[in-house]
Amino acid sequence: VLFRSFEIMSIIDRPVADAEIQRSILGASDTGRAERPVLDQRAIYGLYCMYAIIGFIYGFFNNYIQIPICQYVFGPLGEPGRATTQQCNIAIAFPVLPWNLKVFYGFILDRWLFPIGGTRRKGWIIFGWAGALVCLIGLSFFVDNLVEEGSFFTYMVLLLVMCIFYIFSDVAGDGMTIELSKHEPEERRGWILTTGQLVRFTTTIFVNCIGIFAMNG
Repeated sequence: VLFRSFEIMSIIDRPVADAEIQRSILGASDTGRAERPVLDQRAIYGLYCMYAIIGFIYGFFNNYIQIPICQYVFGPLGEPGRATTQQCNIAIAFPVLPWNLKVFYGFILDRWLFPIGGTRRKGWIIFGWAGALVCLIGLSFFVDNLVEEGSFFTYMVLLLVMCIFYIFSDVAGDGMTIELSKHEPEERRGWILTTGQLVRFTTTIFVNCIGIFAMNG
């Protein structure tokens, strides 16, 4: 019973459990002797919020990076010193290239990188979103100059760096989701994982609908 209550291992079964996760994502049971720990609902809702934000960002790249940002904001296309057709063609795929490396993120987080605040999950989630926020704040200071110079490629590179950061959060959140799922009741195991992905795709669809109805001229 005691072992089951404190068994929080990573998705690849690293040898030492994160003590901080034991304290933070698992609440104390009512009797202290329950066979299954009580999951901290705040941690679960935090994961849902994270997936919602990821859905918003991914929907933005799919809908707005090419039109209107590339073609209109950094256009007209083909004019000297402005964005090119080739840049617009790769605008959707280039800033989200780190999504193709998620498996390597997982390996690095679990085996190579040091824990932040005693955990390889919550600490790296905070690190990823903090880094992404810094990138966006920095971009906000330079975006006017980038538009005036027609430097759409630089704009895409900065978005790529932002994506590199928030993929840390996404992968660490996936790992925490799996760890939490191991402590769900048998009859509803997988509910947290399914709900998180549902929230993500729902927010992506919402952003898609904004593009369909608000930017379809």
